[in-house]
Amino acid sequence: MANVHWEVESSKSVGFTRARDFAIKSCNSFAKHVDQNNFKRVFDSINSLVVALESPIRGCKSNFHILTVNGYAQVPISFSEDINAGIYNYLSTFLIKYIPDFNGIWISFRKVKKLDSLARLNHNAEILSFSISVRALVYIPQLGIKAYGQVSLVSMSRITVLCYGMFNTIVSDIKQKCYINKGDIVSFNIQKISPQNDFVTLFATKLKVCKSPSPQSDYNQLWVRPWLH
Repeated sequence: MANVHWEVESSKSVGFTRARDFAIKSCNSFAKHVDQNNFKRVFDSINSLVVALESPIRGCKSNFHILTVNGYAQVPISFSEDINAGIYNYLSTFLIKYIPDFNGIWISFRKVKKLDSLARLNHNAEILSFSISVRALVYIPQLGIKAYGQVSLVSMSRITVLCYGMFNTIVSDIKQKCYINKGDIVSFNIQKISPQNDFVTLFATKLKVCKSPSPQSDYNQLWVRPWLH
């Protein structure tokens, strides 16, 4: 399928609660039109986000936005008897990916509208193109913003955090002594944003433990010293 340009009609910054509600409603909506087994990674990621946003850490900024965007949904002719399923399947392929037109990661969508009653037919590719409007939940990270996540890996060279249960974040500059456990909920400041192909890796500093699991004494716990780089 050809690349599609998405035109952003409007953008609204929303808090954690609104973002979480949007994710839940949109997930319930497109679950009716797509086979969840075909998009297991997408559904798992959104579920992790929903859990992470249930208890936001005070002082952190959400940086989630709800966009209204226009574009073309390219639907294989095999979906001709269920166009809505074809549109939802097509849109689902963009989820949990970095979209340059949005300058962020597309999380979920809802309120899909066909702008024209007729479709364009590509005879060679057997593709129907529908002009559509859709509301999209997008995470747009910003430098210096305080965010939070759960520690997924600790080592002597770095700490890896899943920001909001979804985005890989690497912390390699620790400024204060602290115990770090796998599973800790930590806050941090976004220092660098690195888009690569469809994905984004965040780099962070000023890590602070906000919530810890039960005390551990195995390899998942690390005594972090300020000279760790």
